[in-house]
Amino acid sequence: MKQSLRIVFFLTTIIGTVNAQSPIATLSSPAAGSSTTLTITFNETLNAATLAITNRANLLASVTNDVYGSATAVSVSSVASTVSWNTTVPTAPVATVTIPSTTFVNGQSVRIRFVTNAVRNSAGTSSIPNTLNVEAVVDPIYVINFEGTTGYTNNFTVNGNDDQSASRFYFGDENDLTGADDHDLANAISNFEGNYYTAYEDADAVWGASTLFHVTSNSIAVSAFENLRVSLLVGAPGSGYDNNVDTVSVAYSYDGTNYTRVGAFAGAGANSTFNVDANFDGTGEGTQLTSALANFSFNIPKRGSTLHVRVRGYNTAAAEEYVIDNIRVTGTPDVTAPVTSSIVRVGSTPTTAASVQFTVTFSEYVQNVNAADFVGTGTGAAGTGISVTGSGNTYTVTVNTITGDGPLGLGFSGSVDITDIAGNALNTTAPGTNEQYTVDNTPPAISTIALVDAEKTSANTVDFTVTFSESVSGVTTSDFALDGTLSGSSSVT
Repeated sequence: MKQSLRIVFFLTTIIGTVNAQSPIATLSSPAAGSSTTLTITFNETLNAATLAITNRANLLASVTNDVYGSATAVSVSSVASTVSWNTTVPTAPVATVTIPSTTFVNGQSVRIRFVTNAVRNSAGTSSIPNTLNVEAVVDPIYVINFEGTTGYTNNFTVNGNDDQSASRFYFGDENDLTGADDHDLANAISNFEGNYYTAYEDADAVWGASTLFHVTSNSIAVSAFENLRVSLLVGAPGSGYDNNVDTVSVAYSYDGTNYTRVGAFAGAGANSTFNVDANFDGTGEGTQLTSALANFSFNIPKRGSTLHVRVRGYNTAAAEEYVIDNIRVTGTPDVTAPVTSSIVRVGSTPTTAASVQFTVTFSEYVQNVNAADFVGTGTGAAGTGISVTGSGNTYTVTVNTITGDGPLGLGFSGSVDITDIAGNALNTTAPGTNEQYTVDNTPPAISTIALVDAEKTSANTVDFTVTFSESVSGVTTSDFALDGTLSGSSSVT
């Protein structure tokens, strides 16, 4: 019998035992660059023994930096006076932990774990487990981490789950907030971050055949950023996944356009494992996903100013489970000026056409592109009108009303105002590929006709050398006729 679909958020406790009174820790996002401190905020008053800890090795079991899945440990060796507490804010103590100088990288995940029983509630009856990752992202643009205590955070939308849309669920027995116990995962999971995550199973039973579950971000302003990436933790603790049926995809959209996939996961075959689907053909052939959530990152090209990220998928049985956590968008400040990648002829050369076209390709999406940005270049040939079509990073520029002869190329005017989406002005240095037309509107002329042989001859044939004003083609005997009073028959060969 099919069970209802699970869209679940979980609060973990030690060794799989649930205690809703465990303190919740939040690690502040470090700034990119070198730092010697970590700041941790707790959601409730803590036990006096916890607040007495001043040695980082007695508080933190581990600190790791994870740059797109490549983790580096930060030393938490025993050093006195490396933990200080601020308890002046009611119910929200803050710990500042001194660490060895560490260079944090934009978009990096920083994870900490606490020593067993180190962080206890005020009564001393519950503690944060040492199996729990508390995570922050260095200078993130946007994070969907599924954290909080009542309902979803307000920065994404999701399908309704069962009759309890936007509920949260505790890890372990997974009771939801109404007390119902009907959302158990088939297997325990690990490597999730923070206190909550979301999970799905049996989509067709809840929403109907071919209806996909989804988590979709709100609008993300990315005009000021470049090197965009979306990263997320994904796990598959279930079994019996089928290719072309059981899928998860990661996609982006700019400014209301259609979504474009950048990542996918799918069943590896019939009743099989769940794997990375690198070529988007519905069959997972890459890394196998397990109950231990793994980090996956995908590049997002910059093609607009407002980004949406969507994770969605489908499954058809209670055993086919997906777990998703910590969806994050990262990037670096966009300070790179766009450049012209190439200027390429559309038509053939030489030409006698009254107008010619060039394809202009830029290194990234640009804006403010119009006719006033371009001029025809060259010597001899010229055009008196320019028009522009295109969008993104590729434009077609037409030079009209061409007169004269000679090379004709395309350059930028002195009033060019092209910028990238972040507002960086175009570097107008000519590209390495910068093609020109040869315009030839003057017909060739005969410069000379010279007799090769002696003027007086009794020979049966005589030769003439005909010289034109320029190189010509298509010359045949029919182009010539004899001129004179020669008696008898004669012909041109």
